Amino acid sequence: MLTIHPFIDGNGRIARALTNALLHDAGYDVTRYVSLEVSIAKSVDGYYASLLASTAGWHDAEHDPLPWLRYFIGLVSATYAEFAAVTGAARSSGSKQERVREHVLSHAPSMFQIADARTALPGSRIRPSGSH
Repeated sequence: MLTIHPFIDGNGRIARALTNALLHDAGYDVTRYVSLEVSIAKSVDGYYASLLASTAGWHDAEHDPLPWLRYFIGLVSATYAEFAAVTGAARSSGSKQERVREHVLSHAPSMFQIADARTALPGSRIRPSGSH
């Protein structure tokens, strides 16, 4: 919850950057692959509604952190679900050879280096023709 504003502008951005760092330090590495900031932007109405609900009564010590915590836990859970869906789709989209062929035929420029294909398809172990 963000109720203390030490900066003139950017308090929310600073809080979200610190949240990413704290999640990463606690072992929630999904934020390295799926942007928590983008997830918040997609649900900005829920973000602000949960902050407002959680900070109501703050100055009288009658606030309730649960609305924001529910939102935040749901957000992290959805981020993991998005990561699982993206990585699952990548794993199930055919053999490595089929993915390389698809990349070369549909996405690679007419002139490219094998290193370019390796970068585009990590884990594919692309080797020049004739090498084993």
